Amino acid sequence: MALALDTTYSNAYRADNLGDVKPKILIGGKTEKFVPNVNISFALESSKERYFLNINRASVTVDKEVSSLISEKLALTIGNETDIWHINEKGHLKWDIEFAQKPSTNKFSWTLTHSEGLEFLYQPALTQEEIDKGTIRPDDVVGSYAVYCNKSGHYKDANGNTIVNYRAGKLLHIYRPLCIDAKGNKEWAELLIEKGTLTITIPQKYLDTAVYPMMLDPNVGYTSVGASEYGIEANWLYGLVAAAPASNGTGTSISFYATAYAGSTNFKGVLIDHTNSDALVTNGVGGATAIPTETPAWYTSSFGTAPTISSSIVYYPAIISSAGSLFLKYDSGTNVSCVDTTNSYTTPAGGGWTYDNIKRRWSMYYTYAEGGASSTPSSTLARGIAVGMFKGMGIGSGQYP
Repeated sequence: MALALDTTYSNAYRADNLGDVKPKILIGGKTEKFVPNVNISFALESSKERYFLNINRASVTVDKEVSSLISEKLALTIGNETDIWHINEKGHLKWDIEFAQKPSTNKFSWTLTHSEGLEFLYQPALTQEEIDKGTIRPDDVVGSYAVYCNKSGHYKDANGNTIVNYRAGKLLHIYRPLCIDAKGNKEWAELLIEKGTLTITIPQKYLDTAVYPMMLDPNVGYTSVGASEYGIEANWLYGLVAAAPASNGTGTSISFYATAYAGSTNFKGVLIDHTNSDALVTNGVGGATAIPTETPAWYTSSFGTAPTISSSIVYYPAIISSAGSLFLKYDSGTNVSCVDTTNSYTTPAGGGWTYDNIKRRWSMYYTYAEGGASSTPSSTLARGIAVGMFKGMGIGSGQYP
């Protein structure tokens, strides 16, 4: 996708509808000068609720410099540095900085402002135990941040029309920046987000030995899918902590993002009544869903008979697999997941969790249709379905292996 001149502001450009969350992106500002600023907003299929994120390189002062758009790349040169915006082959927005000569500092900062309800989840390096168990975290994800809103789930009105679709609540991923010099020498930079500032630190040794010009290339992906993969076990139930729905209705399905690496296998969605001792919801087992070999995608397990959904009940969406060759997408985060190691794919059951308070946000959510007249979810959804602002209710203890 190419950048396009905005029709409202003469010194701004648009890069809308990237990834599967399709945000509105404005590059530049609403002033007479083009400024190094990116504003991102998310409607999430709703005209009433929005989230936004603004990234501004406030330390760069624009005087008489002007931007240029050449070969689908937008550039602004000030002194020995050139800020470059473009879309890569993955549909990520890249904000590169090209240094014509060695910079005077190895730290670069952006002012970060955003709407309430956004959480920036740091993705650390995997432990050796996680690696030994087959967990996968790509190099550009180590040291990155997954950004979630405080809502999730897919809500429909009584007629089946989508009110809003937050999916698992993920909006974007800010990947670890990479440095590349004129000779192709590469080095990872450190990314830190705290107290309203995004800071990138380049190793000083690399700057001292780099061949200039050198490029720093942070990039942002717009996706609702977790950036890491965890190999799950057959007959284990994997659940996600949730909040009560906004209104009464009927359950439709449970969706999850997974990949099979050793032949096609099946998943089932399972809906658990957490309020009532983690019992299995009546009609709360979805139909078997085939996962083709090495076909990563969102998959949906639909309920044959719609279970009744009550606004006074806390439900946990969960999934169970017939084989242990599947990898479930996730991001590291707060204590939001739970696992039952004593379940059965053939006859899934409720009753409790072997492990609780697991710091993984599975890419998983449930869909329900509101009963009665169509309405928009109320503010009681502020913590959302299957969102990690709630911790487990003390059902289990110990560490998840």
